[in-house]
Amino acid sequence: MNGAARPGAGAGVDAGADAPAATDEALAAKGRERRENEAAAPAAAETPADPVLETLSMPKTKKQAKDRKARSKDKPKGNPKDGGKGKVKDAKEDRKAKKKDAHGAAGAAPGDSASRPPRHGGSSAVAAAAALAAEAIDSPADAIDAARFALQQGEALPQGPNARAPKAHAATLPAPAAAPAPAAAFVGEQTFSWRRLDAPGTDICRLLRIAKGWRLDGTAVFHEGGRACCLHYRVDADEAWRSRSARVEGRISGGGVELEVSLAIRRTAGGTWQCNERVLELPVPCDDIDLGFTPATNLLALHRLALAVGAQGESHAVWLEWPSLKPTHLAQRYRRVDATHYDYEAPQVGYRDRLEVLASGQVARYPGLFERIG
Repeated sequence: MNGAARPGAGAGVDAGADAPAATDEALAAKGRERRENEAAAPAAAETPADPVLETLSMPKTKKQAKDRKARSKDKPKGNPKDGGKGKVKDAKEDRKAKKKDAHGAAGAAPGDSASRPPRHGGSSAVAAAAALAAEAIDSPADAIDAARFALQQGEALPQGPNARAPKAHAATLPAPAAAPAPAAAFVGEQTFSWRRLDAPGTDICRLLRIAKGWRLDGTAVFHEGGRACCLHYRVDADEAWRSRSARVEGRISGGGVELEVSLAIRRTAGGTWQCNERVLELPVPCDDIDLGFTPATNLLALHRLALAVGAQGESHAVWLEWPSLKPTHLAQRYRRVDATHYDYEAPQVGYRDRLEVLASGQVARYPGLFERIG
């Protein structure tokens, strides 16, 4: 189809005869505006925009919108249906995971050593504590945990821009441990030994702390009257040093005598005394046991009486007489002369002298009978 066949073609050209001139002027104006903008662009690039001035010059509504947008970036936006708890919970879990990693206990059981923060850790542990304390912590419990961990390192708690110390929960921080109380006397074990002065022989004894009381456990080996003697003894006392029981076992040999010794003395619940289940007829109640072949048992009476310097007291003892090994009553009197000496008297056997006593209560010198050697 040729151009002469298009209806109205010639009429259209005639109607827009002035249009080309107007179009040229508009294009020229746009070109001038573009060149002016390009010329001004380098100058604007040399002078960076001041964000403070930009904010101050910003209309109030735009400024508020910008502030809200900045705050919304740091605030977890949860699902409106659950009150925004979903992402808040995730954020807390992330912080707990960071804290666990900082302690070096990822995947460790609560009782494992890896799960406990090192009390004398290096700079990495302190840095981890500082990072935790400086975080924006939403939970007061998390803040307390971070403060406790930092304090365990012996360092001051770092003061970050967002660090918080919840005053309402300050009382939950652990108080400093109290200094340990001094150990009670004789909690451990003490050993004493003597040599006999009236015959060849030695004696060794241990003082032990036992459940609900004390124990003397010793062995005496000596030669007397042509007989060799080896006797093992054990005496138990309660917390107040009152004797409860004694057991003596051993052997005496020589001079035509062969004797196996096995004696058990005890106080009954009713306060009476028995020896090998036979009731002892004693003139007065007795609080002590005294074994006639060893100086060890005087310690029990001395501790029970607990005399001050210048004071005196009396002991009534179940006495295992030597050499008959017959249990009977023995009255003894003690008067404390000074810190280490007691005047001692046993009228029943006619003995009276001054004993030298250790601070532990054991006799160091029993004149004419025993002397301490260790």
